[in-house]
Amino acid sequence: MGLVTEERTGPDDANPNLSCHELVRERIRAWMAQRPQDQGDLTETTVRLAYAEWLQATFDALQQRNMTAALQAGSRALIYCVQAQAWDQLSGFASSLVNGTRDPRLLDALIPHLLTSAETAPEGEARWLCLSFLADALQHSGRPDSSLPLFARAATLARTEAETQGNNARHDRYNLSSIIGNSANAFRNIGYLDAARTRWIESTSILRNADAPAINLICAELETLRIDIRKGKVEAALPEIEMRLMQVQAWWERHRAGQKVPEAPDASFLARALLGALNIASEADFARENWESALSRLETMLGVEQTLQHPAEDIVNTRINRANVLKKISGRQDEAKAELEACLLLCQKNPAARATVFSSLASLFDKQDDITQAIAQAGRALALRNQLPDPAERVISHGNLCIYLERRRFPEDFTASGRNLLAALLYCLVIDHGQHLQITFHNYTIRFRHANANGEALAVLRIADLVADPAFAPLEQWLRQRQVSLDALQAAVDDALDKARQAALSAEHTP
Repeated sequence: MGLVTEERTGPDDANPNLSCHELVRERIRAWMAQRPQDQGDLTETTVRLAYAEWLQATFDALQQRNMTAALQAGSRALIYCVQAQAWDQLSGFASSLVNGTRDPRLLDALIPHLLTSAETAPEGEARWLCLSFLADALQHSGRPDSSLPLFARAATLARTEAETQGNNARHDRYNLSSIIGNSANAFRNIGYLDAARTRWIESTSILRNADAPAINLICAELETLRIDIRKGKVEAALPEIEMRLMQVQAWWERHRAGQKVPEAPDASFLARALLGALNIASEADFARENWESALSRLETMLGVEQTLQHPAEDIVNTRINRANVLKKISGRQDEAKAELEACLLLCQKNPAARATVFSSLASLFDKQDDITQAIAQAGRALALRNQLPDPAERVISHGNLCIYLERRRFPEDFTASGRNLLAALLYCLVIDHGQHLQITFHNYTIRFRHANANGEALAVLRIADLVADPAFAPLEQWLRQRQVSLDALQAAVDDALDKARQAALSAEHTP
């Protein structure tokens, strides 16, 4: 009658999957309430742990074959572990789950459960691990500013335990170095590069004191060098990056040849380290505008991912980066466009990746002087990012729209451009994003300088008027959810604009 269904993997399947209609579930609950003896030795916790164990095994098995299905299984396992308060079982896979996805919707669904775990886990390792899992989830879902206090609490607790354990605290030191490294990424993601670099150096030192394998040390050192690239020190950093990349590649070749690699005993970690090293090296190439070298590294990354049999949808970000390099190379823009269009088909269920593709297409159309198409694609990127929690990505889209609208020079475009620039400024001020804030401030300085040169006064919309515009409803909702005082934010905007005016005047009077 459709009330109960049975799914077997084959005729010999002695343990089929059963599912039932809500009516049947209601009768089951009533039956068990009246006949508790029928439960035998089963409890809700027993059942949850059994499901958690099965789903965790599914998560582990599917990671290299179907990451989407793996993450769904792992997410359900995490929820069961939290409900059952199975902290030891949770610690075995939660970090891989939370750090293995960049889907903000999945992370948003997990955050309430991770918050529960951080509040209810017993003092000691379970508590600071749960704090770090929650911090990781907040960071990857676009709230690195909210993650920092949690990372700090987790690090303090982990450090205290490691110091208490003395020489027996190698495991705790590993976890502490990971927490500090992840907090460094959070600082990097909001533009505080000096703080990020300091923490990566500290993480490296902890690993060295814990006698960690050489591959772990190299990964931490490479992240420090990534910060140096972003601080404009690419020429000094590149030789150091190349040296470490060559070492990791040599270990990878030994592993591929079936030899033992004591410096990198975990093969999956070695593979991730190689991909990370190639990514950092390509970032250095980007900074030097050495597009041919960047392309070669990205194609090597694709080869490694294909060797590891990563599903096509899991390597889409590498392909997007490759397309972004192709559009920089003369005569290869059509190839870049075709690659981006192929990526769109692969990330139908990944709105963050789709937004990145639309943003890349906008940049490509802008490069080809098709500004109207650039504006259309940038608008599609913003529409997707407005549905996701990461404000830094919204800043990028608003900033891009500001530039493209100003370049088109339709009469109404300058007003729309100014509104997008103000939206970018508001996000930056609230999340205190140093790097994006500097870019937005620079754009305002240029606008004030142009207005002064034309003998005009640059008018900037008030926040209340901007958030009343239906086109900026996602910004209004975001500010309301964060309980931001519009009066205090307006004061911060007025202060930033006043500094931009002064900077514009100073530039005009500089010989």
